[in-house]
Amino acid sequence: MKVGFVGLGKLGKPCSDVAYEKGHDVTGYDPKVSNLAICRKNLFEAISDREIIFVSVPTPHEDGYGGETPTSDLPAKDFDYSAVEETLSELNKFVKKPQLIVLISTVIPTTIDNKLRDLITDADFVYSPFFIAQGTVAWDFKNPELFVIGADRNGGDGSNGERPNYRPKILIDFYKTIAENNPRIQICNFKEAEMIKVFYNTFITQKINFVNMIQHAADKMKNADANFVCDVLSKCTHRLISPKYMKPGLGDGGSCHPRDNIALSWLTKKLDMTYDYFGNTMIVREKQAEAVARRVLQDPSGKVQPLKVAFTSTGFKEGVKNEDGSYILLIQHYIKELGGKIVKINAKTGCDILFKSWPSDETPENIEVFDIWKNYGNDHL
Repeated sequence: MKVGFVGLGKLGKPCSDVAYEKGHDVTGYDPKVSNLAICRKNLFEAISDREIIFVSVPTPHEDGYGGETPTSDLPAKDFDYSAVEETLSELNKFVKKPQLIVLISTVIPTTIDNKLRDLITDADFVYSPFFIAQGTVAWDFKNPELFVIGADRNGGDGSNGERPNYRPKILIDFYKTIAENNPRIQICNFKEAEMIKVFYNTFITQKINFVNMIQHAADKMKNADANFVCDVLSKCTHRLISPKYMKPGLGDGGSCHPRDNIALSWLTKKLDMTYDYFGNTMIVREKQAEAVARRVLQDPSGKVQPLKVAFTSTGFKEGVKNEDGSYILLIQHYIKELGGKIVKINAKTGCDILFKSWPSDETPENIEVFDIWKNYGNDHL
């Protein structure tokens, strides 16, 4: 295939090398790079006859936001997309269908729809970020966990959760020539592709922070081997290192988990660890429960109403009546705090909305149901 790369830095250069290695006709353009065989003198020469054009220009943060120095006291800021915007605007002067523009630079969710999509008007456009690590980019490109392709939806703004009907066959065929491990290829909309990329990266951050916290605690306590603890945990592939719990819905509950976090919050203070990982976990848990309660009570305009809310069940776990640490009771707490009222499901009291606590819970007909196990940002009712 005729493939072009715009941006030949840490990502574009090794990926273009792989494409060339796999037998593709590869050209490239980067105003800062001119010493490569694939380089062309200008953007037009690099992309004019290309079937697929990968855009891998930087999306940097301002100085001081890289993590080399403390950032927790700095105001939060988005990436700088000026290089991407300039590149796509320039490309739009030369490209036309059936050429396919593939943005692979990292962007924060909503960026494509709000800033970038409309910059390409005469060619096809997708967002397909790569899941690679510095130092092993070429190997990761050839052995990916998955390829993600974010594409235009079936019209509309996505508020109904519709799936894209555009499947860029040429890009899928290209990826099949690159990958040596038969990976998944996921087609989704732009926001979902953006989310998968950045939450993949930040999930890794959470894992690293957590195991380093174990190391810190072990060092404070003495006579505890953090490597041994982490090795044992890493082999727990039923619940810990597995797809289990990777479905949005209710928060953690039960007679162990919340109280363990609370007790470990006490321990970190006793050990003088200077930060409270577990206390912050409980704050997040409570804020998430409050957000669910607010969503239950909101009318279409977003205003919270004093609704009467019934629940299909209140146990901390599906099929369990035990209410110890029940996240459902925590949601009820915030519903009452926000002005709502908790009622039973019966003809005498009635209710404005029924909260479906668990997927298997039955719900009566002719009553409005809030189903947290669906994507309640789109079709919760």
